[in-house]
Amino acid sequence: NVYEGEWKYGMRHGKGTSKWTDGSKYEGEWKDDKKHGSRTFNYSNGDFYSGQWRASKMHGWGVRTYANHDFYNGGWKHSCKDGTGTMTYHNGDVYTGNFSKDKMHGKGVFEYAAGDVLKSIGEWKDGKKVGFFEDIVRVSKQVYYDIDEVRSDSKVKREAPSDDEDTDINAAPPRRSKRRNVSMSPP
Repeated sequence: NVYEGEWKYGMRHGKGTSKWTDGSKYEGEWKDDKKHGSRTFNYSNGDFYSGQWRASKMHGWGVRTYANHDFYNGGWKHSCKDGTGTMTYHNGDVYTGNFSKDKMHGKGVFEYAAGDVLKSIGEWKDGKKVGFFEDIVRVSKQVYYDIDEVRSDSKVKREAPSDDEDTDINAAPPRRSKRRNVSMSPP
């Protein structure tokens, strides 16, 4: 490990930067040799945290971006998601609500990026739905209208065909058929 910064009684204390051999890096405040205050940590696996620390644990408000592109913005306690926050998953799903010990716990809304259920609103306990839930589902209905349009214009003057045309001037006007796709979905 390499540390550059302020010391007090032989311990990291004050502002400083610590780099570990695995590539992790902390830039911020130290108190009694522990990460403390508000700053950033780059993890060797590609995760990134910017927020508050207490006794070398993520504690308070912070934002963590995971290497797999998941993203959490909210409360932390002892390096676990705790309190209110929003977890955005790399597949587009989003949970906004309460957390405890790194799990969805309490009231929350889970919005699904794909599938029939648009969102689930209710209570969570240890990361699972409990009790009554309001599920809002996607409704997708395809409605097709066949419209037959008859072209007729009585004011059009028709001329006799030339000798090289084989046209019947008494034939019915041409018909065109249009198909319109109308999609109806909830707002």
